[in-house]
Amino acid sequence: MQHLSTQNTFSSHAIPCWTWLSPTGSFTCSVECINETIYHVFFKGKFQPSFTVEFFNQLPIFFQQVQNQNKPYQLLVDLSNITGNYPIERSTLFKISSSFLAKADTIVCYQVSPYLKNLLQLLPQFDSAIKSIHFVESFEQAISKMGQQSQDTFHYDQEITFECDKVKVLQQIASMIWTADIDTLDIVIPETQNSSDISFLLLMLQKELQMIRLGYPQSREQLQKIHQSLENQVQQRTFELTNEIQQRKELEKTLRQSELRYRAVAEAIADYACSVIFNKDGSTYWEWESVPYPDITGYTHEEIRQMGGTMAIIHPDDHHVIAIRKEMNKLGKADVNEYRIITKSGETRWLRDYTLPVWNEENTRVDRIYGATQDVTDRKIIEENARESLHMAEFLRSAALAMTSSLNLQHVLDQLLKQTQSLVSSAYIEILWLEDNKISIIRHSLTNAVSAVAFLPTPIEAYPCLIEVIQSGKTYHEPFLSAETRIPTLFPNNKEQTWLCAPLRTGEKLFGFISLFRSQQSPFNDQQVRHLDIFANQAGLALENAILFAEVNRIAQLDPLTETYNRWYFFQVAEKEFQTSKNKLTPLAAIMFDLDKFKQINDLYGHRAGDHALRFMTQIYFSNLRTKDIFCRYGGDEFIILLPNTQKTKAISIAQRLQKSLRERPLLWQGQEIPLSISVGVAINYPRITTLDQLLDEADQGLYRSKRQGGNQIYCMEE
Repeated sequence: MQHLSTQNTFSSHAIPCWTWLSPTGSFTCSVECINETIYHVFFKGKFQPSFTVEFFNQLPIFFQQVQNQNKPYQLLVDLSNITGNYPIERSTLFKISSSFLAKADTIVCYQVSPYLKNLLQLLPQFDSAIKSIHFVESFEQAISKMGQQSQDTFHYDQEITFECDKVKVLQQIASMIWTADIDTLDIVIPETQNSSDISFLLLMLQKELQMIRLGYPQSREQLQKIHQSLENQVQQRTFELTNEIQQRKELEKTLRQSELRYRAVAEAIADYACSVIFNKDGSTYWEWESVPYPDITGYTHEEIRQMGGTMAIIHPDDHHVIAIRKEMNKLGKADVNEYRIITKSGETRWLRDYTLPVWNEENTRVDRIYGATQDVTDRKIIEENARESLHMAEFLRSAALAMTSSLNLQHVLDQLLKQTQSLVSSAYIEILWLEDNKISIIRHSLTNAVSAVAFLPTPIEAYPCLIEVIQSGKTYHEPFLSAETRIPTLFPNNKEQTWLCAPLRTGEKLFGFISLFRSQQSPFNDQQVRHLDIFANQAGLALENAILFAEVNRIAQLDPLTETYNRWYFFQVAEKEFQTSKNKLTPLAAIMFDLDKFKQINDLYGHRAGDHALRFMTQIYFSNLRTKDIFCRYGGDEFIILLPNTQKTKAISIAQRLQKSLRERPLLWQGQEIPLSISVGVAINYPRITTLDQLLDEADQGLYRSKRQGGNQIYCMEE
């Protein structure tokens, strides 16, 4: 190693210095130690962005030695010879502060452009150790600011390795001499140094200094012109950057205030609020959360990442909602949506999400999303119950209209089966009827009854399950029906079935049951049980009305003593049958009869005996007539039977059978047998008969002739 020093006057001690030359040789940074507490830093040339990494990697090597002295020091910075207009960012200033300004409490800069001055004034913001920074016009003023006297003597001490590029070494030494305006160069050479190498070095250095001195005045003038031009550009750019910095500060302030307001509002109205950062590599992290994430989902962020992401806890039916939200956020559009999650405990919860995407500074991508989440499960339950109630109310209204559109009991039963199928789909349905404490199946939803078994009315005591329904008064649900459970049904095999049964009743009056079957693989849910219970209560009212209506009609249509049709109802039905017979050209017969010697029975045994005789006779005749025959008490002891689709011979045969059945069964009254007989007149709907009255008149004439012949006779009017 050779020890070279350049000086005007020898100093008694060696003072360290350091020089860095850019790879292209266009930029030089030199650091010189004036004394133990003052360091002179000066730059020369054009600093380019590509130098940044290597420069800030090399510079701390020298200042590490300075910092090891563990003493505060001052920096004297010369920026007058920097050319170019490199926009130094805040991050670069921070690197300058952390690399070679550590522990420097005072910085004095001279001949600094306005652009660099504005930037350097920001240094104390990045390094609290810097107490002050000053700007002066000359080196002498800088020394004075440091509290030192101007010196004519400078001492440079540098160790140079001959193995390096000798030309670069000479250029560096000459550059330092030129920058400090040194006229005399003395070289101290240790005796161990090879003299030929030293001779070569001195020769090259002399030539280098001559070239510098010859070109100095011209170069100085050119540099001043360049400096003035750059100064103008720097001033313009400084003005622009100052405005940009001010705008950025205002924008950052507004953004911080907006974020604070958003966070405050979100935390006030939401159960969970957060800010999520999206990195360029696709990774994310939560900047802040109002409450821990497990409070909402039961999962930590790490657990959800291990599960493959947030979609793992989203209800499968709501995956499309999250997909739409992601697309909206990518476009930078705010979004509001509702979806379900499945928490760690297995509970399904409804969430309402508000997302607000924020673009990055370059406005090229979304790098942050503010989110606010509300747990709206309770509201959803209320809404669902309201929808269910509204749907059920509409169904009940429609079902009520259908079942009450007619008061005919058979119509009501048909509608009861149909509406039950609409209410609970995919189920086999049976309507069970309770009469005289016996159960019968009066309606079912079978489309193919080939496999059905015959079902006869059975005492209800045979079915304990129905007794349980009666006792509870509520709809009964048996999710797992065994084959041993006795249930009234057309299908004897109940294996792997679930059963739902609702009583049809009003108050204490029980009419029957709605019985439903379904496979255990798709059992009835709570909502269906609840709906069937409500519907069964309404159906019970419809059945009660139909039964009451049927009873009123029965009373209006029947003779209260004999329970045959009365005269008013007879004429309504008989007129229709007569017109049908005429239109279709089908035969129609009428039988009119009365009880022989009925007045004597009343006189001998009393009117109660006479009433009993009339009831006794009609009961016998009911068992001898067809269901389509119309049996009516015409008046007093006179009765008439209208026989649809009946020829003359058949009508006479029926009349004979009536006479015979009454003759074979005498009336018993208070221990006495009272023989009974009837006189009969038969009329046929001959072509000459054009009205019902004509037909009845002919039957009346036949009865009159039978009575004239002594009674107990049959007389048929001829054509």
